[in-house]
Amino acid sequence: MEATYLAHNTMVRAAEDAVATAVPHVVAVDTSDLPHYAPLYIHLANVGQLTLGSRLARATESAFP
Repeated sequence: MEATYLAHNTMVRAAEDAVATAVPHVVAVDTSDLPHYAPLYIHLANVGQLTLGSRLARATESAFP
């Protein structure tokens, strides 16, 4: 299951990056290093959510001057 998840994760991230590059006012931020809740590690932990918010704020500053 993990290998399938990682393969799909890579495909989804590549598609997100392609859209962020091609479509104006779309940003993508990396979340791979953020802490997640066990046991499935799908949902971000509270610290991960806060960090994601900060990253999105910084990324949109340049997209929406």
